[in-house]
Amino acid sequence: MRAKQKDGNINNGAPDNLEMLVPDFTRLTMENASDCIYWVDPAGNFVYVNKTAIQLLGYAKTEFLNMSVGDIDPDFNTQNWKKFWEKLRTQTKVVMDVINKAKNGRTIHFEVAANYIRVGQKEYNCAFAHEITERRQTQEALQRELEVKSALADLYSPLVSPVTPFHEIAYTVLEHAEKLTHSPHGCVSIIDPDSERYIGYTQIKLPPQQYRHSEDGKGIIFTNKKNGSYKGLWGHSLNTKRAFYTNTPSHMPAAKSTAGDCPPAQRFLTVPVLLGKELVGRVFRG
Repeated sequence: MRAKQKDGNINNGAPDNLEMLVPDFTRLTMENASDCIYWVDPAGNFVYVNKTAIQLLGYAKTEFLNMSVGDIDPDFNTQNWKKFWEKLRTQTKVVMDVINKAKNGRTIHFEVAANYIRVGQKEYNCAFAHEITERRQTQEALQRELEVKSALADLYSPLVSPVTPFHEIAYTVLEHAEKLTHSPHGCVSIIDPDSERYIGYTQIKLPPQQYRHSEDGKGIIFTNKKNGSYKGLWGHSLNTKRAFYTNTPSHMPAAKSTAGDCPPAQRFLTVPVLLGKELVGRVFRG
């Protein structure tokens, strides 16, 4: 086996076939390692992958050897790969978390240790990738739980206080809903028990023909249909008293009936608020 220098260089000339670089027992160890092992050239092309990488990502070895890093990690486009290669060449070792896309579309989280190696006049990134999908999902679930508990703690006082104005409660709910859903659109509303008017509190800019301001000037009153039902997607869950979520809100009949009334949204989540069987409000994110 060729002597390896401290800077990652290997003495003597480099063979044309990378797999000839190491003896059989070393190659056998790499092939059967529990982590993915990749050798990548300066252009980001795979020149070697082990069995674990093939099994986890689902590509045949012949497919891998005709692919680049950007094919499994879109973050490594041509420009980003050049920056990363210069960083690796300077530091000789880089550890990072990445998300790779398997052939079947599944996303897999890895902790990658990239190592700069020079073989004669050729340069390579010898990368060891350890799957951390389960660990990352556990961390995300814990973080999500902390965020929800924090939101509930902040909401407790205004919700139980008999003197907190509803619009203050609504905007507090909106603030936390935006943090939890990462959505810029939302509305918290009540149903007036006497007039059955639908009064919403929102930061969304709406067409003026769809609403008028409430008496206190802090909310907006959405107009009802002549039969007393509520319009569009805004009112669909109120009419049915059922929550729903859709990734294609524009395809729903309720949206088509009032085209242009609501701001465009790629996703739509709405939950009616019931006190027993009585409809008292609604929370929406889109």
